[in-house]
Amino acid sequence: MIINLKQKFMEILPETVPEGFLEFLESLDEDDYKIAVPTSDTQTATTQTSLIENDIINEIYQKLDEIYLKFIRINNLSESEKKSIETIINNLRSLIIKIINSLNGQISTYNNDIADLKKVVNSLQQKQIEIKRVNIISEILFPLKRNIFREMSNNNIPSYYYNVNVLKSLYSLNKDDITSANFYINVHKMSNEFDEQTFNLLQNLMHSFSTSQGTSYDILLILLIEKEKRNFQEHSIITDFIKDSYGTNDARLTSLLRQQDLLSEFKLTEIDVMDKIYTKYFSHLVNQS
Repeated sequence: MIINLKQKFMEILPETVPEGFLEFLESLDEDDYKIAVPTSDTQTATTQTSLIENDIINEIYQKLDEIYLKFIRINNLSESEKKSIETIINNLRSLIIKIINSLNGQISTYNNDIADLKKVVNSLQQKQIEIKRVNIISEILFPLKRNIFREMSNNNIPSYYYNVNVLKSLYSLNKDDITSANFYINVHKMSNEFDEQTFNLLQNLMHSFSTSQGTSYDILLILLIEKEKRNFQEHSIITDFIKDSYGTNDARLTSLLRQQDLLSEFKLTEIDVMDKIYTKYFSHLVNQS
């Protein structure tokens, strides 16, 4: 943006000015009184803009002072005429400061929008990385998972015991986190049969696979859990939220919807129905600690 001081003078001149001042302004070389002010117009869509700094404001002040000094040096002015010129210049200073403050406000808003955009882009990039990570893990572990299912069948362990909640329970048990282990077992029970003896067989089987592969039991379970996220992650929003509620003591459905930015996406009548179902089928998972 270009601020033309000569033009701004013409815009704010009062009806009466000291004799010769208007002619003096018209005689000024415009290029000498143009100030280049950087704005977001010259920026890319992902580049933040610098605020207009004091150095530019001081340059404007200096040029205004030079106009004042040039005029009074070549004219024999009375004190009242000098005061009149000073008032005009101060009024122009105030106008330009308002313009700059407005521009700075726009730049701040622009920069905030850019910062928010960068966060969204970074979040999307991170999600893409996570998807690639899970896909790689899934492909690498596919042969191992096939062998696990074969051994489960050989040991009469139903295939539905192999799911992300049972794997998380095994991992929690290995960390002596009994509360979390029981939580994930209860989630498993919501849609599957459960027998402790069968669960123990699976636990022994996973330990034997870890030993035969020469791998850490913990890391093997972590990778298998990551692999299962490819299929089950979209179904874990509620159970993850309830698990977190052990620390927040807030497992309300409305809090879940708020966390997911979904409160405004449902009608109150829909929330009422969902809350009744949520309470009936998920309340047993709450406050098990």
